[in-house]
Amino acid sequence: MSSSQPDTSSNPFRPPNTDLPGADHGVAADADVDSLLSAAKKSGMVMAAAALLACVGALLLLSTVQTWDAMSLRGSYRFVPYGMLVLGLACAFTGLHLYRHRPWAAVFGLVLSLIVIVGVAIWFFMAASSGILSLIALLTPIVAILSAVFAGIAIGPCQRSARARQQLMEHGVPTDL
Repeated sequence: MSSSQPDTSSNPFRPPNTDLPGADHGVAADADVDSLLSAAKKSGMVMAAAALLACVGALLLLSTVQTWDAMSLRGSYRFVPYGMLVLGLACAFTGLHLYRHRPWAAVFGLVLSLIVIVGVAIWFFMAASSGILSLIALLTPIVAILSAVFAGIAIGPCQRSARARQQLMEHGVPTDL
């Protein structure tokens, strides 16, 4: 080797990120990685959207248990609690992935919230017309409206975070957020 620096390419204990593109530029590469890391940071708005979506899922699960316990459903109405159960689990699962800043989860969370708003509102009015009032069924569409608004706002930050994570992966920085 003709240079004065030792060969560290085969050294497993070499400092991290020495093989970054542009790493020989020193401060510029570190600033680029730092800006990408700050862009990939979790946003409070997205975390609030994830929490609201998880609350919608929990309310749906509680409403399912309440419906099974308090009502004797006949005909095609007996499938309504199963639909609420599936929607509740889907909301909880999507809320988890929305917390991890996945753009698809923000879009799917918006769609799920809109379905919950319409479906549970119709179910509440049908039950109320039969003389059955449920505070959980009244509260669920209200929380779903907030969830839909927050999920819609969270789409942009999730996309920015996903782009930053992708660029960091190209730089060799692990980003399992």
